Amino acid sequence: MIPIIAGVLTCVIPSYMEGMSSGNRQSVTLNESTPFMTEVYQSDWIARWALYRPDHIAVEEAETGRLLTYAQLDRTGNALSAHLVMDHGLEKGDRIVILADHCLDYVVFFAAAQKTGTVLVPLNYRLAAPEIAYLIENADPKLIIVEDHYRHLLDAMPADHHRQIFPLSAPRRLIEAHKDTPGEPFPAVQVFEDDPLFILYTSGTTGFPKGAIYSWKMLIWNSFNTAISLILNSESRTINCMPPFHTGGWNVLLTPFLHHGAYVCLMKKFDAGSVLTLLEEKVDHLHGSANHVENDRRPTRIFRC
Repeated sequence: MIPIIAGVLTCVIPSYMEGMSSGNRQSVTLNESTPFMTEVYQSDWIARWALYRPDHIAVEEAETGRLLTYAQLDRTGNALSAHLVMDHGLEKGDRIVILADHCLDYVVFFAAAQKTGTVLVPLNYRLAAPEIAYLIENADPKLIIVEDHYRHLLDAMPADHHRQIFPLSAPRRLIEAHKDTPGEPFPAVQVFEDDPLFILYTSGTTGFPKGAIYSWKMLIWNSFNTAISLILNSESRTINCMPPFHTGGWNVLLTPFLHHGAYVCLMKKFDAGSVLTLLEEKVDHLHGSANHVENDRRPTRIFRC
């Protein structure tokens, strides 16, 4: 028997449970004929939480105050998905390189990846232009999104690269235009457990960086394990100050919190004073270094690395 935790498994394996009462959802016997793994990865977390808690804030930028509720995140994810497919010709499995600070727009691209099956490739903006050129050649993306102040990092790309390059400001305008306008839901594609969701590059300290494929199975089980160890639910709140090109920028704790309909405050970089203020005002979970929080005695769950 596998227990079905309210707000966790019920929002990711809905197909054969839709007609069940809440009492019958307490446990489900799984065997080889149960469509568990297929159905788990078909699910669209953001659309589910837009239905369950539409006005609950999903993500907020600490520096700017920009925020999206789950309903707004779903609407913008739908609009961006349609834009990527219809205007850029993207299909399931196509790779999108993003060179930008962590921000709301990154999270909308994640929402769109859940709907379209596209693969996000966040690049390290601390690298030099020739290193970025190598990663782009290796990743072979169909689309490159770049924030204006990182545009110079693309200067080492060959002049005849023939890749679509667009400023982050373009999808940002689309996001702002659609967040409060109900539109047509984007029909989510079917994805399977070993399909890639991210390609995260290693640092390359012993050679060229390697692209580590992060699958849907890894995403979902990371969320389950995180929820068990940290006791997450839709009332949980956290700060994310890890960069988007690092696994910590997504898995500690952004994606588990989105999976559980919780709140995430995004910071572009760690700032001790700002974090301490946010601990007082907004959050109850923080992942960080022991040195960052050693002298803080406030009642916040501190998970050290």
